[in-house]
Amino acid sequence: MNSSKTAYNWQDPMFLNYQLTEEERMIRDTGLQDEINLVYC
Repeated sequence: MNSSKTAYNWQDPMFLNYQLTEEERMIRDTGLQDEINLVYC
């Protein structure tokens, strides 16, 4: 039996980053940046 395990990725547990297109990642990142700006303004 192979006992090698992949480490759990807390930043992207569903590997969504690898499933999104570049354009979708840009939209996501813009939304995250807007949220950060609202919190710290």
